[in-house]
Amino acid sequence: MRLPALAFSSVAAAVLLMVAASIPPAMARWAVPAVLTGLLLIFAWGWPRLLGAPSRRSLSATIAVPAVVVVWAVTLLEDRWNFSNEVMLGDRPDLWLAPVAAATALGTMVGFVVQVLRGQGRPFRLESTASTVTGVAIGTSASAWALLIRTQTDAVTAWFETGADLGALTPTGGVSEIPVLTVSLLTGTVAAALIGLLPTTLPVRVFVMVVVAGALPLGVYSGLNQGEIHYVATLAVAGVLSGALVGLIRAAVEQEQDVQAMTLIDDASTLVADEPLTAKAASGARRGELIATLSLGAAPVLVSGMVLYFTLWVVPPLG
Repeated sequence: MRLPALAFSSVAAAVLLMVAASIPPAMARWAVPAVLTGLLLIFAWGWPRLLGAPSRRSLSATIAVPAVVVVWAVTLLEDRWNFSNEVMLGDRPDLWLAPVAAATALGTMVGFVVQVLRGQGRPFRLESTASTVTGVAIGTSASAWALLIRTQTDAVTAWFETGADLGALTPTGGVSEIPVLTVSLLTGTVAAALIGLLPTTLPVRVFVMVVVAGALPLGVYSGLNQGEIHYVATLAVAGVLSGALVGLIRAAVEQEQDVQAMTLIDDASTLVADEPLTAKAASGARRGELIATLSLGAAPVLVSGMVLYFTLWVVPPLG
């Protein structure tokens, strides 16, 4: 794996999302989904290649389609869309997760269908299924970034049109907090992803990831918000959870790559002669490795949005 490319992809994905979230709300509502779409396409294309799964094109489509669709669904759905006869979206913000859950479930089902269509006796079936389900979950969770910006934009629109209370329409009680929280959390998430490059044992790296991802956003938030600490508890919980998810993703990928490598070595030992790779095949292998590395770098940035969305509605501010 190309470690510089991994570091670059994490930083680049986070910076793009930070910039898109920090521009005026009317533009951010469309810029964030557009950035997410690009990141999701890269992630979906590289994730099966990262884990060495067969049927890579079909698995990439299985990951990309529900993720991109749900990002634009939560962006374009009207505020008063009914998911039940009693409650509307505007009354319960957690119902915005209904399209996300549906997309995740459908993507998972399609992933199983793809494996069935491959036929019996295919190699790495269990591994392919697990990687597809994980990829679908990571991809659809990225829609939470669009949800956060959508909440901010709707609050601004409602305030200009009706004079509604911003605090009743956003989880932060004000629109300016969402970009600040986004930048703060992504800073810690990227730092945790870069810690994964350290040449030490996996448990040590995961521990440092969690500590840094939980502490660094607090300093960034305090600096950007001029010492205000209303959402320190929220950011601390979101940072720790994001760091743990980064470590979990990295551990799962490393474990899967070790299993794949051992299997390939066992298969190669049965061959009489090993034909050298052609220049075209070698170029394709390098390109696939690069795309896989970019996918792994984007994964922590994508999944941290759901963590922030969840904690903003669950963990109360300090004041």
